[in-house]
Amino acid sequence: MNVTFYSSAAEFLSDTEKALLQDEARYGLMLGIARRTAENPQFYGAVPWFCAVYDGNQLNAAAMRTPPFKIILAQFAGDADVVAGRLFEAVSQQEKELPGAIGEQEITGLFKDLWCRAKGVSVQQTMPERLYRLERVNDISLSPGRLRQATAADKELLLKWGHAFHQECFGVSSNEPETDINPNIDRGEVFLWEDQKPVSVAARGRPTQTGIAVNLVYTPPEQRRKGYATSSVAQLCRQLLQSGYRFCMLFADVSNPVSNSIYQKIGFYKVCDIANYAFTPPVPHQPSTNAE
Repeated sequence: MNVTFYSSAAEFLSDTEKALLQDEARYGLMLGIARRTAENPQFYGAVPWFCAVYDGNQLNAAAMRTPPFKIILAQFAGDADVVAGRLFEAVSQQEKELPGAIGEQEITGLFKDLWCRAKGVSVQQTMPERLYRLERVNDISLSPGRLRQATAADKELLLKWGHAFHQECFGVSSNEPETDINPNIDRGEVFLWEDQKPVSVAARGRPTQTGIAVNLVYTPPEQRRKGYATSSVAQLCRQLLQSGYRFCMLFADVSNPVSNSIYQKIGFYKVCDIANYAFTPPVPHQPSTNAE
């Protein structure tokens, strides 16, 4: 197996997009980020890097990372143990440290084992996720209120909610970097369910060829159990499908039965389970205090 490194998202997609589009939702995270950084290399801050593992002309796997975020892995073919080994070797040429890894369970778990053993780190946190897809919104009752696009006037509230969402998902001590929600608001990607006042938020992002992701689904604790999240996601998905997208996709925490039941009620169905590992940060070197 040989590894090809790519200096740009456009070059990476030129070789891999056909394989990624074979299952557009399954590989939607990698595909969506690559497409956005092909248009703007610094869309997510730092310029990403990409690599692909080939067996002859057969694409077996791919990896990408946009620092400071986790590495994203995808496997298409080949023996998982062998492919994981080649991915590990390739990533080690690019990175001395990683905050974590995300991808389908088998390949990501194998990569995680190799990385932790070689780098002397351990898994700080595991958040198993489920990837869902939706092509049609079910006929469900909506809560009082309406969906509206967030504006600059909502930024202070959404910064507060975005921070709460991050802590709820990843924990206070997580090494997962917190995303600045301001650019998403400026691009018109964030939506609020408003029942006299804002009570829930959902966002769209990472469009692929025919699909788009729904994310940042959050309702503050005092407004929960009123159907606001269900309403905001259902209405946002309905608008996205009406605008021309064939499907919507989202990630849900497997350990949260409430959110999973909400998404299934709306019309989402399971694509696959995703492993999301956070690695322990490396321990800083401590100089010796012994007197010479």
